[in-house]
Amino acid sequence: MKKAMRRWWLPRARISSSLKICEIAEQNGIPVFEDPPLARSMFAQVSVDSVIPPVFYKAVAELIHRIYATQPKRMT
Repeated sequence: MKKAMRRWWLPRARISSSLKICEIAEQNGIPVFEDPPLARSMFAQVSVDSVIPPVFYKAVAELIHRIYATQPKRMT
């Protein structure tokens, strides 16, 4: 594959995968938030089924907080 073609294809594949993931999440009632800088950074530094590095703890905690804040309050 030519170098110019690879540069075009890889971002298109990532966009396609991202859109599919968002579509599936929304179909299943899973909140979707956009944070491109965080997503790109985590994509570059964290592999699937690996431990999240400490540098991302605050960002992940903020995402978890946003998710819980959007959920209806449950009576216990």
